[in-house]
Amino acid sequence: MSILSQIGIVVLIGCIIFILIRSNKTLKEASEEGEHFVDEWALRQQKKEERALEKEERRQEKAERLRDKKESKKNKKELLYEEEESWDREEERDEDADNDQEDGWNSEPEQSAGDRNAGREKIISMDQYRNPGIVLVQLDEAHRPTARVRVTRLPFTIGRSADNMLVLDDLCVARKHCRIVEKNGAFILEDVGTANKLFAGGAVTDHVVLSDQTTFYIGNVEFRVEMGMTRSGSTHLYQGAGERYYE
Repeated sequence: MSILSQIGIVVLIGCIIFILIRSNKTLKEASEEGEHFVDEWALRQQKKEERALEKEERRQEKAERLRDKKESKKNKKELLYEEEESWDREEERDEDADNDQEDGWNSEPEQSAGDRNAGREKIISMDQYRNPGIVLVQLDEAHRPTARVRVTRLPFTIGRSADNMLVLDDLCVARKHCRIVEKNGAFILEDVGTANKLFAGGAVTDHVVLSDQTTFYIGNVEFRVEMGMTRSGSTHLYQGAGERYYE
């Protein structure tokens, strides 16, 4: 074999080796690119799943907040309904108690509005007016007298209704709230079965024994008792129990 033939064989073998090395490198790069593509696709899928999961969590949180809000509104409505029912029951009890006392308080013949007005316009002397000598002094928030109401006969009825001897314009006062009576020589202010009752001596009570300088509340109205009040013969009072006068 000649030298040229040997050189040709060597060159051919070198070309084959070069081609094989080049092919191997190309295959390796293609494999790496394929792996990179797979990793990138998997990463995109993972991020997509994470976004979907976050979206689902936000949707569940929103639905839960909406349920809590609806439940809160429902509870508030139920509480308001219960309070309204309680108020209605208390009002019914007050009305029932007032109705129970209606017969006892209206034992005297009822006068017409004209008769009552005519009676109020008539002025009579105080010494001709029989009374137990009790004066209820109405006080303001600073405990200062604002009006004096003479108790002219017993029982002396007090309430929000216009047919009482002393009418109090206070929503905490029942239509017929209490009355002053005499028992065993003592004058007693007694509640007639109302929900708010009376307040004296720092406590809620259903009766108060009246004595000079005794203070008590009927609803939100404060009174002080003055006993044995006397007036001169020239002093006049409009006829009608519970008429107010100022000093």
